[in-house]
Amino acid sequence: MNARGAHFFIGLFVVAGVVSIFAAGLWLAGADRSEETILYEIRFEGSVSGLSVGSRVSYRGIRIGSVTGIGIKADNPQIVQIFISVFRQFALRTGDVASLGLEGITGNAYIAIEGAVPGSTPVETTADRPGLIPSRPSELEQLAQGVPELVTQINALVNRAGALLTQENRRQITETIANINTITTTLAADRDNLSAAIIGVNEAAAEVVHLSTRFQELTDRLVPVIDDVGVTAASARVVFRDDTPALLREWRLAAASLTKLTETAHTMVTANKESLGYFSNEGLFEFTLFIQEARLLIASITRVVDQLEASGARFLLDRQHPEIDPN
Repeated sequence: MNARGAHFFIGLFVVAGVVSIFAAGLWLAGADRSEETILYEIRFEGSVSGLSVGSRVSYRGIRIGSVTGIGIKADNPQIVQIFISVFRQFALRTGDVASLGLEGITGNAYIAIEGAVPGSTPVETTADRPGLIPSRPSELEQLAQGVPELVTQINALVNRAGALLTQENRRQITETIANINTITTTLAADRDNLSAAIIGVNEAAAEVVHLSTRFQELTDRLVPVIDDVGVTAASARVVFRDDTPALLREWRLAAASLTKLTETAHTMVTANKESLGYFSNEGLFEFTLFIQEARLLIASITRVVDQLEASGARFLLDRQHPEIDPN
């Protein structure tokens, strides 16, 4: 075979390969068109940077469709409308929520969907009205939203640090460091006295421990006394509990008797009111005179008895003899 024949076969082989690749592409395109899909709408209030038509839609990491359209809501320019096409066997259900994700290090965004639970009903959708899937901010978007606030806080912190490091504050910090250096130098030079002070502190601590031990011993000795007091108090409570009803009954009887006696005395006084009045006017005066005379009589009898005790029978037998004149 000459060179011209070889070139012919090579060219024929290349043409056949190109035709085969083109046919395979048409077949794959036809297969994609023959696959039934469902159209859904997702609304985002934040930025969808990195998302484009053809970006993948995944459900828990599995590709279930692609983005077919991106636009701005006509009556609210703050809302971004995303239209996605999902394979019918992966029809979305109530509870599914969409968010934006990033494709590794490329920075391309995709739609991530998850959230439905077993038993959830499919989202209703028609050819004229795609089913609406709720959305939530992605972690990246939340981080991006928090960056300005973080920067503001960092700026405030830097400003406060700058306010603290004024010339006056720096001078005071320098003086404080110098004072600390002076104190440490003084302590190092007076370490002997410091050692003695530490020894004194140790001795004081030992004395405190000794006092604590004595206090504990005293507490141990007081515990039995307190127990005895408790037993005595319990016994007293038992006595009062047992004897108090009887005492109350006796007091009630005594009170009843006293009441009865008072009523009787009142009756007697009422019945003898006139006699008592006469006695208080005349008889009481005569009784007073009788008492006075009785006191005089008793005084005389007392003198006689005293003389009898002093002189005995001589008081009764002695008579008066006439005196004899010796002349």
